[in-house]
Amino acid sequence: MRVAAAVVVVGSLALAGCDTYPTASPDFNFTKTSLGYRNSGLLSEGRIFFWDTDTNELIDLGDHVELRTTRTVGPQKFEAKNLSGFELTGSADLTPSAKAEVSAYISRNFAFEVAGAEKEESANPLDAVLAKYAEIQPANGYFRWRVEELTSDPQRYKLVVIKDPVYATRERISVNDEAGASGSIDVPTEAIGKVKVKISRAASALCEGTRALCFVNVHVAEARLNKTVGERTLDLRTANRVSSEKLSAAFRKLI
Repeated sequence: MRVAAAVVVVGSLALAGCDTYPTASPDFNFTKTSLGYRNSGLLSEGRIFFWDTDTNELIDLGDHVELRTTRTVGPQKFEAKNLSGFELTGSADLTPSAKAEVSAYISRNFAFEVAGAEKEESANPLDAVLAKYAEIQPANGYFRWRVEELTSDPQRYKLVVIKDPVYATRERISVNDEAGASGSIDVPTEAIGKVKVKISRAASALCEGTRALCFVNVHVAEARLNKTVGERTLDLRTANRVSSEKLSAAFRKLI
């Protein structure tokens, strides 16, 4: 399960009472990493979402598909790095240029150490999704999956399938490959000098437990409707140019 916990970080630690320079707080819920998206909302493999990319809203379609696992890697220790898609809020004196520098620092130097991890790799889920649609279509699949919208503008409307789960026993955050005191870290910027980066409990609920589902990956698809005499069949294709940062933000709205 995912529990709130203090986060361990290292760097130039801010001294108590010296909070006189700008501050920034990252929200790591559903952050995209090299291992996948942090599973802050306890998503499960095989869930299907309707994604309106204009409003950046995800709608759970209420259906689940069984995905075939093709390979399992682990158990072993993984490092989830190359962070993106996190939300960074700051004090009034945090300028846009400094905020960009802090974001870049976090992307490069922050990571999640994931212990006892097993990554399951799934087969392409589109056949399973189409089979599920064929199963429910005679009743209300066309309306429940919002197929009219989905096929009217494939650039805007997409399906998101949760796949390739990563199970683990524990994760913790590190900075520059080290773990140390908890609280905050001073990040140097060219724009305004030091910025204190605070990691709050709310922003960093950690994944911990027996085979906890800590990270997930996604398959994003576009749909088209094939119409024949007396029949309408759904055609799914893998979407290109998907913004992982935008999807991270959409996932956060589910919390």
